[in-house]
Amino acid sequence: MSRPKLPRPTPRMKVLLAHIEAHGPISPNDLTDVDGICRQDVDYFIREMKKEGLVYVHSYGPSPYSPGRTVKLYAAGSGEDAERPKPPARKYSRKSSPRSEPVVRGQEIKQERRAQEIVHIPPRDMLTAAMFGEVA
Repeated sequence: MSRPKLPRPTPRMKVLLAHIEAHGPISPNDLTDVDGICRQDVDYFIREMKKEGLVYVHSYGPSPYSPGRTVKLYAAGSGEDAERPKPPARKYSRKSSPRSEPVVRGQEIKQERRAQEIVHIPPRDMLTAAMFGEVA
C-alpha cells in the first residue's frame, strides 16, 4: 500500500509561505489579511504546510481578541514546535475564595427577612374583607 500524497503547494499556499518568510513569526489571524484568504483556508494551508515541514510553531503570543489567551505564531522552515505556556495559577481555590464568606452572610440575611415576612401579615383592604371576611 502506498501512502497518500500530500497536495502540491497551491498558489495561495505559496503566497502564505512567502508572507510568513517575509514577516517572521505571525499568527493565523494576521495571515487572513493576506490576499483576502478566509480563516478556515488559512488553517487548512497551515496544517498542510506543517505536514510538509515548511512551517512550525515558533512561539505563542497574546491573543488580541481575548486577554489571558494565547495564539500560535508560525515561522517558515523546519523546526521543533514551541511548547504551549501553562496558564497562570489561580490566587484562590474555589473553596477558599474570599468571596465565599459574604455569600453565606447574604443567605443568612435572606433567611432572617423571610422569617420576618412570615410573622408580619399585611392588613386586608376593605373590599377583600367585605367579600371574604376578616379570616380569609
